[in-house]
Amino acid sequence: MTETHNSLVVGVDIGGTKVAAGLVDRNGEIKNQIRTPMVAHGEAGDGLAAVVSGIDLLFANNPTARTLIRGIGMCAPGPLDPATGVVINPPNVPCWRNFPLADEVEKVYRVPVKVENDANAAALAEAYWGAARGYDHIFYAGIGTGIGTGIVCHGRIYNGRTGAAAEGGHMSIDYDGPRCGCGKPGCIEVLAAGPAIARRARSKLESEQSPPSIILDLAKADLEYYDKIIDISRARFKAGDLAQIDLDRIELLRVQYESEIENAIVNLRTAKIQLLQMLNDRTPVDQFDVTGPFDFNDSLEPLDRYRDAALAARPDLQAALQTIQQSQTNHKLAISNGSTDPTYSAWYTHNASTNNPNGPQTLGVSVNIPLRIFDRNQGEKKRTQIDIDRSQQASDATRAQVFSDVDTAYELVRSNVALLKPYKEKYNDQALRVRDTVTFAYEHGGASLMDFLNAQSDYRQVQLAYAQLLGSYLTAEGQLTLAVGSEKLP
Repeated sequence: MTETHNSLVVGVDIGGTKVAAGLVDRNGEIKNQIRTPMVAHGEAGDGLAAVVSGIDLLFANNPTARTLIRGIGMCAPGPLDPATGVVINPPNVPCWRNFPLADEVEKVYRVPVKVENDANAAALAEAYWGAARGYDHIFYAGIGTGIGTGIVCHGRIYNGRTGAAAEGGHMSIDYDGPRCGCGKPGCIEVLAAGPAIARRARSKLESEQSPPSIILDLAKADLEYYDKIIDISRARFKAGDLAQIDLDRIELLRVQYESEIENAIVNLRTAKIQLLQMLNDRTPVDQFDVTGPFDFNDSLEPLDRYRDAALAARPDLQAALQTIQQSQTNHKLAISNGSTDPTYSAWYTHNASTNNPNGPQTLGVSVNIPLRIFDRNQGEKKRTQIDIDRSQQASDATRAQVFSDVDTAYELVRSNVALLKPYKEKYNDQALRVRDTVTFAYEHGGASLMDFLNAQSDYRQVQLAYAQLLGSYLTAEGQLTLAVGSEKLP
């Protein structure tokens, strides 16, 4: 097919929930793109129809592009055979089993079609245009509905003998874990992909109970309390014990309480929407809620315990330590390959060719000791020694980063606990006592209107500050959990 200056290709990304397609020119620039739903379950034809619908929508938005198309490149969840374009048995698109995707799409559009594993295609894109540009050897990992990995060596995708060389998402790491869609137990994908993260988060949220919003509850309680103050003030006004202007000021202040409730409702709904987006959850907002204890633990273990836990659990540090071990093993192998051992041999003959009548039987032994004049493996020894030093430096840097992450998160938790303790032990009760005392005095003419309004304001500020500190503490505790590398802190 003849190439022209205006030639375009169609790039299609097929996932478990969406089909994304784009028009790409000779320089790799995306001219137009669309996104449509994918039909992952049901008949194979339904999945193909969803892909064709996405490509047709792309052409509908760009009517002149159809005649400029020189090929279609498609990336789909694996495992698949890139040589034949057959999708074998992707767990996230179960409607396709040994489905000839390339041939079926080529029949529709009459242009060459190439199908590649989605993670491999992403790895190649990073090698040419992304963060991996300039590197000879690339390992790529992508997390979405599933987990895909890709390998690129010297600018070419490494597919292996069967085309599934980099199916890292389907390596079993917990043989007692849940069964993956590929059929194996405890794959990385079934434990760490987006839906798995959402399931764990939802399970944890559902296992605990707490008010939906402490801020909203405070605002409602304040308004309910203030309405009683308004009723008392109106009674005082009718009795001639309160001026009209003072009653107006008290009633006008109710607007602040109403505004606080509406703001709390909006903030709560916005937070739910954001959380649902992060969890990739399609539950309606009105049917979704977050539960859990909104409180803090004032007993904080010593910093060294969190450091020790991080050293034992952080995967980046464990990987660095394993790299050191591998480098040391390679160095020992290089030394072994560079050494030579003496050889021994023995022989026995009967009726030797010497025809010695006194020696019809002969027994002999020889020893061969090689002379090491040149070490032909010295380059490999030096290289592996450099690898050991480099791995050790990387391990030291990773260890320092682990300590930095843990120390920073620990200090945030410690600081929040130090601020929360006096609120729980003293400030909350003091604010409540002052408000109630001033309110009682005001109702009986023993305090001014200004004292009353100030007491109300101080109480709300203390309660709000305590709630915000609790939120900061829970955020800091989450950061410490990530820094330690464990879902449960010591």
